[in-house]
Amino acid sequence: MHSPQDASEAVGLMWDLVTALEKGERDYVDSGAEVVQLTFVQHPAMMREALAEFERQVALDPAPAGAVPEIIETVRDVIGSPDETF
Repeated sequence: MHSPQDASEAVGLMWDLVTALEKGERDYVDSGAEVVQLTFVQHPAMMREALAEFERQVALDPAPAGAVPEIIETVRDVIGSPDETF
């Protein structure tokens, strides 16, 4: 797993984490959280933009995956953002 180079890749990583969580791949999710944290340290504005875009995409999905709220909460916890939309 590599650090995302832009917000679009970061959004893709968040969707990958949703899929992994639903499959019970906790190690992948934990590794992904570490990548999110490292990327946030290096590019905080990009990760905030990615989280906002991920949340926009989720809002458009009439039946989002059950793991979506946990991934959003995990990303918010990792990057230290408040419970609000950026």
